[in-house]
Amino acid sequence: MTGYELAVQQKLDFLPYPFNGFGGVFNFTKIDLDEGGGQPMTRIAPYSYNLIGYYENDGASIRLAYNWQDEKLLSAGGTTSFLGSDARTQTAGGRLDMSASYRFGKGLKLNLQAFNLNNRQEYEYIGGNDQAISRIRYAGRTYAASLSYNF
Repeated sequence: MTGYELAVQQKLDFLPYPFNGFGGVFNFTKIDLDEGGGQPMTRIAPYSYNLIGYYENDGASIRLAYNWQDEKLLSAGGTTSFLGSDARTQTAGGRLDMSASYRFGKGLKLNLQAFNLNNRQEYEYIGGNDQAISRIRYAGRTYAASLSYNF
């Protein structure tokens, strides 16, 4: 297996207040899954990227993260059927998540989280080339809120 990763992170602290709290992170990964005639590697996407934007200032913090993966092989299979191979693949796609917090004074902090804001569904196929749907995973949007106090 060979590949590379490119990552860039930039905090915009050189901007005037209140814009000096903005920043971002980007990374891209490419993996060459050359198995050399052996058993195929599973659960590894050949391409993926993450794009994150954030703001942190005066006790407030918000972070949006989009994570994307290319189509990936979930199981190599081994037998054939009328569909061809029984190998399973998962479609490409991405998910948007958010986390935010606000610190009230010295000890009290409010935390908010939201997962799968774009309401992504994951599709698995048997036989490759989107021939037969094996499973549809759907978690929906998930939200969480909490208060914490440190003393």
